[in-house]
Amino acid sequence: NANLRLEEELHRRDRRGTGALEAVQHHLALPALPRVIEGFDISHLAGAHMRAALVRFVDGEPDKAGYRTFGMKTLGEAAVAAGTATTKGAGRDVDDFAAIGEAVGRRYRGVTERGERLPDLILIDGGPGQLAAAREALRSLELARIPLVSLAKRDEELYVPGRVTPLRLKRSDAGLQLLQRVRDEAHRFGITQVQRKTTEGVLASPLDAVPGIGPKRRAELVQAFGGLEGLRTASADDLRKVKGVSAEMAAAIVAILADPSVDGEAA
Repeated sequence: NANLRLEEELHRRDRRGTGALEAVQHHLALPALPRVIEGFDISHLAGAHMRAALVRFVDGEPDKAGYRTFGMKTLGEAAVAAGTATTKGAGRDVDDFAAIGEAVGRRYRGVTERGERLPDLILIDGGPGQLAAAREALRSLELARIPLVSLAKRDEELYVPGRVTPLRLKRSDAGLQLLQRVRDEAHRFGITQVQRKTTEGVLASPLDAVPGIGPKRRAELVQAFGGLEGLRTASADDLRKVKGVSAEMAAAIVAILADPSVDGEAA
């Protein structure tokens, strides 16, 4: 029984690991086994705080030492140049394309400058638009030789450069499942980082002036009152219910947030 269980486990790991890598290589006609796959996803909260997430998989498993996030720097310029800065739907598409292009460009410019190993495959979350943006970024770095594919969430279709129609695989295909894992992990990591950065930034300016309030206590206040507006309406007694908030701290918070010059952006 033990031998049987061991064989089953080894078979499962092989299917998820080497077997899945071989399936990806076959479906995408890759020149080598994609032992190193790097996946990109664009994450944001209600259209704000946009960041690009990068995850790295080695031999079919996450390599968290290779995870990265990128704050976006060029999105406003891209939307204005495209004439969609005031069009909500189109602007969001332009932002996604520009964000992917910026993230891919920054990632592999840094990799080449540091002399690090390039991935065997780059996976982009999205459709043909995101794929085109990533491809152009690689071309600008003379790295178009790196295999590239995008995976669209709606129908789980694979878009490959040079292929007119998307590639549709069975949901049970080991190769597709591996690419889905990379895509989903990039999305999970990206959302987590956006939430963390947002929480760190909330109320950073006014509350940092209160002695004894650091990142941990600030996060507890945000959790308790939901953000700046909730804190504005809280009394000193309400604030004191948060663990570690003294009467002096509560009074200082009320006084600072009563100042009309303190707004959400400054916070």
